[in-house]
Amino acid sequence: MARDVYGIEAGDRVLQFASLSFDASVQEIFPALIAGAAVVVRDEDMISRPDLFLDRCAGLGVTVLATATAYWRELVSAIDRHEAVLPASVRMVIIGGEAAHARTVERWRARVRPGVRLLNTYGPTEAIVTATVADLTSWSGTGPVPIGSPLPGVTCRVVGPDGAEAAAGQPGELRIGGAALATGYLRRPEMTAERFVPGPGGAPEYRTGDRVRRLPDGTLEYLGRLDRQVKIRGFRVEPAEVEAALRRLPGVADAVVLADESGGQTRLVAHLLVEDGGPDAAEVRRRLRDQVPPYLVPAVIRLHDSFPLTLQGKVDTAALAAVPPSAADADVPDSPASPADDSAGGLAGGLTDSAGAHPAEARVRGLWESLLGVTGIGPADDFFALGADSLQAIRLISRLRRECGTELRLSDLYAAPTFAEVVAAVRASAEVAAKVRASGEAMAAGRASAAAPGAIGGTASGSAVDTVPGAAVEAAAGVAVEASLGFGAGASEGWDASG
Repeated sequence: MARDVYGIEAGDRVLQFASLSFDASVQEIFPALIAGAAVVVRDEDMISRPDLFLDRCAGLGVTVLATATAYWRELVSAIDRHEAVLPASVRMVIIGGEAAHARTVERWRARVRPGVRLLNTYGPTEAIVTATVADLTSWSGTGPVPIGSPLPGVTCRVVGPDGAEAAAGQPGELRIGGAALATGYLRRPEMTAERFVPGPGGAPEYRTGDRVRRLPDGTLEYLGRLDRQVKIRGFRVEPAEVEAALRRLPGVADAVVLADESGGQTRLVAHLLVEDGGPDAAEVRRRLRDQVPPYLVPAVIRLHDSFPLTLQGKVDTAALAAVPPSAADADVPDSPASPADDSAGGLAGGLTDSAGAHPAEARVRGLWESLLGVTGIGPADDFFALGADSLQAIRLISRLRRECGTELRLSDLYAAPTFAEVVAAVRASAEVAAKVRASGEAMAAGRASAAAPGAIGGTASGSAVDTVPGAAVEAAAGVAVEASLGFGAGASEGWDASG
């Protein structure tokens, strides 16, 4: 059982990271309950920032941290930047949902204390969640990260193009069998017959479509897909399906959708040919959102005059992916803020940049362009409507805190997702920070005055008690009340120290 392979014990506190609508939650809940362990359920805001997430895990006493591979990468990046620390209570981390990268595993091992187990899980829904597990605690390598060996009761075969089992080291399609296998797809007999096929002895096997190879020690190594299928936010996506949806839109002459993994996270990039007078990229995105689920909307939409072709007259996808972005869809470099930019003072001072915009607006615009790969952002544009997913939201929140000192949570961003609303939040946060800084300077000046020889309440005699001018106390208390109650700039409420 998975409980035994993972080594979950009665005293463990296992985090349930996945939503109940995802099959991964089954593997987080039931092995823990069967072992007599506690299941710790997170809330939505807990994942707003990696540092907040790990702090909450520490406070909840989590010992087994299960999370999606994509979010684990965010944790590794935060730990690598010394912005977060893995709680001392965590003894094991379980990842899964998409391929892990060797470089990320290396960074993890370099920053996390020895002895913390790292398990990499693999399994399609048809195999009832998890089929194989690899212990990466001591693994080191530069090639594909292994997905491990089958769980008890699961069979895995590597089959070559001729249908025969592939020799060790040779790539082939992974086929999964065993007691936990699904029986097929509801009311889809053709797909069931295509994917669930007889194995040795007639027992059914599931054709995963995943390309793997078996290593000399018997473990499996994931090499990619045999088809064009990719995973976006945990959902299986066929680029051809997105292409078909785009071609159905009025004014779109042709579409090619490619998967881009250059940023460490898979995203869809749509390349379009539009008819004269056809829609621009923003309009295409708006229309497509009305037709397909959010995860099928490409993160980037690029318009072309023509597609590059191979000598055989087919679209040259490699050349298409290498075409430099145009002014309408240019990606902005994800560059760190300079030390001067880290001060909130410039954001709160009402100054303008060279283009006449408030610096908070310029900062937020740069972050949105960097994360979403879009330009021409307007005040009413919605961060999520522009193609953002929850991971990009987490990155935005983390960078706003790091570069602007703005404290946002996922629920705040979901409630106020427009460009104007995010800029307003950054400005309000900066104004509070400026008031705190000013009150701190006043308090420091008061201490210096009170400490002068001969001053009333002075500390020249060695007393450890000093006095602070009432004006400084009033200013500091007022800022504290504003910050705690959420009074924004220009709010009618005020602080009255008179009585």
